[in-house]
Amino acid sequence: MPPRHPELAPRFWGTVDDLVASHPDFLSVTYGAAGQDRTSARAVVSRLVRDTPVQPIAHLTCVGNSVDEVSSVVTDYLDTGVRTFLALRGDPPVDEPDWSPAAGGVSSATQLVALIRALEARRCSAHPGAALRAAFKPLTIAVAAFPGGNPAAGTTPEQEVERLLVKQAAGADFAITQLFWEPDTYVS
Repeated sequence: MPPRHPELAPRFWGTVDDLVASHPDFLSVTYGAAGQDRTSARAVVSRLVRDTPVQPIAHLTCVGNSVDEVSSVVTDYLDTGVRTFLALRGDPPVDEPDWSPAAGGVSSATQLVALIRALEARRCSAHPGAALRAAFKPLTIAVAAFPGGNPAAGTTPEQEVERLLVKQAAGADFAITQLFWEPDTYVS
């Protein structure tokens, strides 16, 4: 999670240096949880791409954003060199208990996956260099999975399997789960 206050940045980057030294496969960077500021996440991801050998997974949420706003963020990330996203609907803003997605906006992870894929396809068709770079380092999109059902959405495990298949059909490459305490939940 990116530091929320500038005075925490040195400690944060010290932790990043320690993590990078252990040669992880990736570093996952959260993005504006509960509708919070997203600027620091974008700065962290940009620096990871620029200054480390570790692939960042850039979390991207669509809560409270128009299609144009989400497209701008995705394009900015792609311009920075980001090649892996975690596409999430995201948490509603903490100060809006009755929040619902805006009409005409991106309102689900499935729509976000499709938008990211469309922006990448447009980018590759417009610029041969982008297409060549994409061939060497393909775009990868992760989504959330809820093996025990999603309590916030009131879904069952079976409904979540269906949702996951829809996300995959939209272009998701892999799924990440929340923590779970019973291995049988995941196995089943």
